[in-house]
Amino acid sequence: MKPTTKQLGMSLIETLVSLLVFSVGILGVASLMLTNMRHNDETLTRTQSTVLANELYEMMRANLVAVEAGDYTLAMSSALPSTTQTDCATVTCNTAQIASWDLATWGARVSRVLPGADAAVSVDAISDPMLIQVQLSFDAPLAMTETFSFRLR
Repeated sequence: MKPTTKQLGMSLIETLVSLLVFSVGILGVASLMLTNMRHNDETLTRTQSTVLANELYEMMRANLVAVEAGDYTLAMSSALPSTTQTDCATVTCNTAQIASWDLATWGARVSRVLPGADAAVSVDAISDPMLIQVQLSFDAPLAMTETFSFRLR
């Protein structure tokens, strides 16, 4: 018996099928990269909001008299303060002025780090004066609201 002709190369169909499989794989990797980038952005935003909430908490811990007086209270949907009449970096201020200064510097930082963010700060001096809540609402790929609760000790 004499062998029939040998196949010397790949057929066009095999080449097209391998190209299709390769293309689907590349699209999967690209989709995975885009999803990863979006999650990294969300993680960065959450980290920044956590740092900002901790900054305000530390400012409030340093000025407990103003916290108990309610000088740090900030309502959501109100414009974040970014200026104050008294510059406490250069003059001596009372506790209420320090609270106003703290909120203004913190509000400016929030606006710079998380554009379009809104914040609320509440202290319930009657039922739980040691609990401070800082709520940040910001635009991300998904609109997010983070609420941070701090308990003074």
